[in-house]
Amino acid sequence: MRKPYEKEIRELHAFFEAWYRGTIDDSDGSFSRVENALAPGFTLITSGGQIIARNQLLALLRAEYATKPDIEMWVENVQLRLEAGDIVLVNYEEHGTTANGKQSTLITAVLRKNPEQQNGMEWVHIHEVRLPSQS
Repeated sequence: MRKPYEKEIRELHAFFEAWYRGTIDDSDGSFSRVENALAPGFTLITSGGQIIARNQLLALLRAEYATKPDIEMWVENVQLRLEAGDIVLVNYEEHGTTANGKQSTLITAVLRKNPEQQNGMEWVHIHEVRLPSQS
């Protein structure tokens, strides 16, 4: 059985794949999956070093509905790095393919236990590092 943090990581990435493909409804109800998952104060540091706040990321994601109909996304190598109180620090690899090829990212994520959220976890921070192409 998967730990709650791993279940949350895999399920949220499945949502992203469906969202980018346009295979779920473009509705507030569907989009609430990601809105609820990102904690107030959430930040993302991209591979390019850009810091993106929660509201900015949500606007970007909302605008990207059905923009990648051929995308496939999956998660590998989820590793717990630290669990302290309500905070969980994990690393995992996010892989994706589109018509433009494969892209892989190493992600460090801080999640917080929150029984009111799906899988009992909410996302506090993500830091991405692009992995070199394996072609």
